Order: sequence, then structure tokens, then C-alpha cells
Amino acid sequence: MVTSIPLDALRPAMDAAAFAQQLTPVEDLHLYFHIAFCEHICGFCHYAKTHAGISDEGDETKSYMHALTAEIASRRALMEASQVRSLYVGGGTPTVLPPQALAQFLSTVSGLRRSASAPFCVEASPLTLAAPDGREKLQILKALGVTRVSLGVQSFSRALLERHRGHGPELLHDVFAKLDDAGLEVNIDLMQDLPGQTADDLRTDLSWIADLRPSQVTWYILRFDRGSSWDKLRRVRGLPGVATGSQSIARRLQLFDAMDRLGYAAHGGGRFLREACHSDRFKAVRNGLDSTLLGFGVSAYSHGWGHAFRNIHETSARSAARAYVARIERGDDPIETRHVLTDADRIAAHRLVAIRTRLPQACVAGVDPESHRIRTLLAVLADGGIVTLDDGDWRLTRYGRALEEEVASLFYAPDIRKALADAGDYWPANQPGPWRELLALSDREVRDAQVA
Repeated sequence: MVTSIPLDALRPAMDAAAFAQQLTPVEDLHLYFHIAFCEHICGFCHYAKTHAGISDEGDETKSYMHALTAEIASRRALMEASQVRSLYVGGGTPTVLPPQALAQFLSTVSGLRRSASAPFCVEASPLTLAAPDGREKLQILKALGVTRVSLGVQSFSRALLERHRGHGPELLHDVFAKLDDAGLEVNIDLMQDLPGQTADDLRTDLSWIADLRPSQVTWYILRFDRGSSWDKLRRVRGLPGVATGSQSIARRLQLFDAMDRLGYAAHGGGRFLREACHSDRFKAVRNGLDSTLLGFGVSAYSHGWGHAFRNIHETSARSAARAYVARIERGDDPIETRHVLTDADRIAAHRLVAIRTRLPQACVAGVDPESHRIRTLLAVLADGGIVTLDDGDWRLTRYGRALEEEVASLFYAPDIRKALADAGDYWPANQPGPWRELLALSDREVRDAQVA
């Protein structure tokens, strides 16, 4: 989950029970529920999850879902007195659950008081929906008010699917037929720069998008987040076949052009929307601090009530899930870390969101201590062809859009930058590492690296 307050910046040491008493009803509440199980563990994923067979509800799954339901019950009065504006069930892979368990959990969630227009999204994987009970699970989603499915595809390339997901593209035809029958809005998640990915692989992805016409495509660039198995592997002995910085930028620019030709509008965070009516409310809530987000489950992130905070989490996903269950079973609150939101955090969050679309000059003027640094930063980025001043607003250039995540992180609040630097997870532009490679690239190097 990408947020304006990076999770590694949250600090421990707090009285969770006392803090939970500060969570009072609000008019704009958004809910996230974390299902910590997958039938396949992706090498790049750093979220809390463990392996579970499709529709095979073992003891760990049962105990976790019982704990998650108990946490929801503990906050039910808060939610019933609030106005719920959106619901998101992620993970993990929620559709790995057996139909009965999935229906039972979604019944609990769908029964919460919410506005009539509240979008309701559930994450899924192709394998879980292609299984014999996949159609039944989609029927359950539809019957319980789910409006959108976010499908983790990664790639439509046979070679990459068989190498990284254990199935071929034929399975996907069946899955999309089932989704079409269910009449659900669909987002598909794809990955750019998977190890061994080629120009032909990306052209295959584009061909499938042209044929399927999903409501939204979220095209992520591979990042080596601390805690993922691929990050550990590359630190120990390297990971062959990964794109260089210049290759990655060249591919991104080509994808922007290709998706535009297919009629998809590019939005922040790697999102491409087929129609203006298909907005991604969930992304806006996660990235900003204007709304109140309440997360449930192991490692779930929240912001609101003057804080950013997170449930219990550990380096090992399995031990984190077990610790979460143990805490709930003891009757303790699962909140473990938090960060007090300051005016600087809120200003930085506005800038971080705005730089992805349009950043008014008014946002970089004023009296806050960061104004001079931001003005200087924008001047440096403009000099490098990464941002431009357009009708009074700063905007990412075509080239800068390929560096969106890196650029956005330059706008974190001072305390957040320091916390990340202390944790070794933040690279200023003048330090060696990915920043130097990505931000120092010239247009000529990008052109030379472009694939045919």
C-alpha cells in the first residue's frame, strides 16, 4: 500500500487501548480489510501474507479470520456511527478463501452501514477464479454488494506467467469470461520490469488490454521493497534479467503512448482509466490525508484522528499473523505503531498528491519552513526536464511521469524523510543508488535504450 506516510516511518511505544478510545465517529470513513493468505507468494511482494491452498481453510486461516472478525466487532460502534464511503478487501488474496468462509466474511463487511454510492472492491487472483468454485465465488461477491474486482495478473506473457505464476495465458480467458458474466467492474494489475521481461512481453500485454478493455489497468514498476524475497535474493547474489534505470524509463514512456492510443487516460500511481466515470477512489484515499482510513488485520495501515497508525507487524509474515491472532485472542488492541500528524505532514501530503497531477505555485509559496527547499527542488527538477511550469501550475513532464514515485517521495515531510533515512530506506537525489541512475539520465540515454 502506497501512502503519504511511509510505513517504516511509524514509531512504536504507545498505549494501544488508550489510543483506540480516541477513535470517534467521522463523516468520511474508508475501510480496508487485510486477508493474509495467497495461493502463490510473489517474489516482489512485501505485504503480510502466508501460503494457503485454494479453498483449503486450514487451522491458521480459521484462527486468523476469527481474529479479523473480532477486530471488526470491536470497532463496530465506531463504524455504525460514521458514514462509510468505501470498502476495500485486499491482502493477500481474499478469493483464496473457501466459498463459505468468503461469504461469511463479506456478509459481515457488507452489513456495515455505508453510503449508497460507496464503492466496494475485493482483490482476486486468476488461479482462484479459474478454480472449479471460482464462478461461485464471483456470484458471492456480486450478491453481497461488491462493485469491483482488482485482479492480480502481472503479465499475459506465457513465459513470464509460467515462470512466476505457474500457469499459462489460456487460464485467463476463462477468468475474464466469468468476470464478464458477473458484471463487475475490473481493474487488472500488471508489472513492468519483471526479471526476464522483454519488449515482446509488453506488446503481448497491450494486445490483451486492447481485446479485454478492462475498466482500469494499474501498471506497476518493479520495486525491491525491503521484506520481499526478491530483495533478499538480489542483495545476496543478484537477480538477473532486471531492467536498468534507462530501460525502465524507456519502457514506461512507450507504455504511456501505447495506452493513450488504446483510449486509456493516464493518472497518478500507474493507473490507466478507460473512462472518466471509472475513478480510483481507493488510491486517492490511501495517498492523501484528507479522508479517514481505518484498516483491519495484520499490518493494516490507517490514518485519521490526528495520527497515522498501523496494526501489529513483524519481518516474518507468518509470525506477524500469529502475533496478530494472539493479541486479539488476549483481548488486546492490535494497533502497534503510530505517528502524530503535524501541519508539515498535511502540507507535504497535499504536495505529494498534487505533484502527480498539477501542483499550484501557491502550494510552494507561503510561510512553512519547507517552502524554500521545495522551490529549490522544483527548480532542479525543471532543469533536468522532469517538471515544467504550465499555466501557473507545476506538472510532471512526459519524461518525469516515468519517475513519478521517485519524484513524489522527494516531497515527504521533514520528519518522514529523516525516519526513512535512519531506517536506510530513503535515497536523496545526491546519493549513490537508484536515485543517481534514474534522475541523472539524459534524453539521449533514454532514446538509446528504447526497445524496438
